[in-house]
Amino acid sequence: MPRPFLPPLARLTVLAAGACGIALFVLQVASAAPGDLDSSFGQRGVVALAGLGWSEANAVAILPNGELLVAGRAGEGNLLIARLRPDGQPDPTFGQNGILSRSVGSGSVAYDAAVQADGAILVAGSAGDDAFIARFHPNGDPDLSFGDAGVVRRRWGSPARAKRLAVQPDGKIVMVGDSSEATGSQVLVARFLPNGAPDVAFGTDGAFQSALGRQFAYGFDLALLPDGRIVAAGSAIVRLTPTGTLDLAFGQNGVVAEPASGIVAQPDGTAIVVNSGGGVRRLTPAGVVDQQFGNGGGVTATLPGTAISFQDVAFEPDGRIVAVGFAVERSGRSSALLAALTPAGMFDTKVGSSGIVTHGLGAASANANGVAIQPDGKAAVAAAIGGAADRQAVVVRFDLGVTPATTPTLPASQQATGTPSSTAPPLPSPTPTLMVAATPSPTAPAPSAAPSFTASASPTAAAATATPTATGSPRAADPTATPGTVSPTPPRRAAP
Repeated sequence: MPRPFLPPLARLTVLAAGACGIALFVLQVASAAPGDLDSSFGQRGVVALAGLGWSEANAVAILPNGELLVAGRAGEGNLLIARLRPDGQPDPTFGQNGILSRSVGSGSVAYDAAVQADGAILVAGSAGDDAFIARFHPNGDPDLSFGDAGVVRRRWGSPARAKRLAVQPDGKIVMVGDSSEATGSQVLVARFLPNGAPDVAFGTDGAFQSALGRQFAYGFDLALLPDGRIVAAGSAIVRLTPTGTLDLAFGQNGVVAEPASGIVAQPDGTAIVVNSGGGVRRLTPAGVVDQQFGNGGGVTATLPGTAISFQDVAFEPDGRIVAVGFAVERSGRSSALLAALTPAGMFDTKVGSSGIVTHGLGAASANANGVAIQPDGKAAVAAAIGGAADRQAVVVRFDLGVTPATTPTLPASQQATGTPSSTAPPLPSPTPTLMVAATPSPTAPAPSAAPSFTASASPTAAAATATPTATGSPRAADPTATPGTVSPTPPRRAAP
């Protein structure tokens, strides 16, 4: 059964303080075996972004030079972008001592980030009733050649949200999200030219929208295939042709009627999907559940008295699968969660104690929202700690004990959104020299009874006696979710 990771000590350590009063702090925790926090990152695996007011980290991407790009929201209506060196130190050449906090409209929040081939940074999210994509130079300055003064805002309904974006090899930008009307909502997939203009050759005036035969439909994630097709996950899974129409060779007329909160695809069209009930499944290129994966098509992570929700998924260089999310106990306390599976779909018992790791990150509540895999196999995770009133953005890195292959192959979808190519050498992991702040961080909560873990073919997690609910989760509530599963509250989402 999995062991909960509860740090034996915790203290706040100042990394840097910017002119705007933003400071980066590090929370010290312990690490050791595969699945533990990486002691060479920050101070033993965790970097908390402090001085931002209410904040959360929603997505993380790996830059070609090995740095981490983090996206989320901060304070009263500002999007958050942070750039961290491979050891967790802030990059002083970006923004103000590694942090950029700015508004692109009321209630600005960034749900995802990607990096273009020239090093330009893209973030996507929502501002007011609009979905937006913004582009920045590598130093954090807005790219005024993109859209209107560096920002593209579009409204396909009210409101509209961009939850995930990816960059095609030709430089075109694809985003997935949803748009709402008074009577319901629709999945939204839009494509833009490299300069931010709508690609009118895609869908209708640059966008595909569909309610998928239901009143409420949401889009959470997407994956790009080498031939230009797009797979989007949300209230259902859809595959689009390069011109933005449903691919009738996939599922039932282009749709697989199964909710999914995250997706990652292989070049042959095989896709791994995760859901808000702790399920992991593999779909064939035809959109059929692969019965050779897991226990007859999939597995489900369950913990007694706990509801599990997966938020994001990625591939390791060796083909293993990493899913992140959170586990909510009956008491309402949530922990960040990471699960590792073999390529065959069984939980990898070398990670944690049964393929799953939960971590409170020294707080009463913690969620893992997005994951990106480094070429050396370490998992960088965007997360948040604290409750609804005192949320704080956190970046965590796990060492999963991966020995990178000589020429590992990452999925095209990860490469497209800024993950460095798999031929890059492993990154150095220096230990930073830090100053200790006078104010200590909250101590870790006492460990709960050791939970058990099972894997089953069902795609939905077993419900707790009193169904736990999550607060502050990045995924929008989905009325189509299976009863007894976690239904996260708005908003978000991040992937490789």
